[in-house]
Amino acid sequence: ATRRLLHGDMAALGAEQYMGGRLLGGSSSINGEQAVWPTARLLEATSAAAGGDPAWGPGPVYALLRDLETYVGNSSQPRGTSGPLDIMQAPSDPAADPLANDFVDALARVFGANTTTGVPTVSDYNDPDTPLSLFTQWQLTQQPSGARASASTALLSPAVRARPNLVIATRATAMRVLFDGGAGGRPRATGV
Repeated sequence: ATRRLLHGDMAALGAEQYMGGRLLGGSSSINGEQAVWPTARLLEATSAAAGGDPAWGPGPVYALLRDLETYVGNSSQPRGTSGPLDIMQAPSDPAADPLANDFVDALARVFGANTTTGVPTVSDYNDPDTPLSLFTQWQLTQQPSGARASASTALLSPAVRARPNLVIATRATAMRVLFDGGAGGRPRATGV
């Protein structure tokens, strides 16, 4: 059986539609290199939209994200340490990035408080157990050199680029990915 999950399916769940992948480098080129994990609520809705497939739920997706990353930063949860995509957390020292702290203080004032009177800031906003709050330590898809890391730099090694079954298309938007049952019942992408 072929499985399909389109952006349009998300509208029925009350999620805002968006278009990604319009830039060279795909969606990893958007949002100023910021690495942001989906929320558990979004993943539960995605799982439901995929016919209740648990593979789209928070547990499996967070495990996959950990496998994909090499995280350099602070977190109260396990983060990936040997994946192909480098995620660097901004320093916590206010002197290192005073604009980030000024920005958080301004947001706190807009929402009726300030950071000195109890609006908490969080260290790892990608920790699924972190409450919604403010942060000053961005998590960026950056190589240790400071150069941008992307899906391309992380996953498209020369050996992968040389594969005969890979087509890299620019100025193209994928409308859907086709899956089959795959080996052992695990879905396998068969086309775009």
